Amino acid sequence: MQRVPTLILSLLTNCFHCSQHEQQSSQIFVQYLLEYPMGSQRMDNHINQIVLNIKYEFEEGRLAAIELLSSVIQKFPLAVLDERCQFFFLPLVLQLVNDDSKRCK
Repeated sequence: MQRVPTLILSLLTNCFHCSQHEQQSSQIFVQYLLEYPMGSQRMDNHINQIVLNIKYEFEEGRLAAIELLSSVIQKFPLAVLDERCQFFFLPLVLQLVNDDSKRCK
């Protein structure tokens, strides 16, 4: 069971570094977040990692992070989103204002 989080972290890294597997990796990661039993702290850490990648150096990585976060927001139960909205709302607004890329806005 301990190997699953390690595998998922490598999938998350793959989401932002390899556009060829980006969509599949993102889908698997979202399924993991939705179905794998984890504590609140681990869930918060995963969401925080996605949000941190919104500031990724390269535009493609930022787009991948935005798309992944969008998928999380669309698929998560509203109650879970309400508990964690402070993790992604303000960083998204700040990135929208400060990002030079029109594709990322």
